[in-house]
Amino acid sequence: MSMTKEQLTTELQNIEKAIQNSEMLRQRATANKEVYEEQIKQTDEEMKALGTTPEKAQEELASIDAQIERYLKNINDMIPYDLLKKYNKA
Repeated sequence: MSMTKEQLTTELQNIEKAIQNSEMLRQRATANKEVYEEQIKQTDEEMKALGTTPEKAQEELASIDAQIERYLKNINDMIPYDLLKKYNKA
């Protein structure tokens, strides 16, 4: 079964529209890639200015998190919860 002239025209228009949409999508992806690459470059420069690298920064953050947890535990251990329960009956 062959296509009519109208069907062929419609099919070609659909293909043309798909190609145009694909090109617009490619252009947006390229622009986004450039933005993300610039952000990575800026972040790397900021980290370098701070004297660290992404790997070191992750290690430092883990160390800081562990230190915070220790401080919170120490603070909690110093609070006399038993006395607060006994004398703060509201």
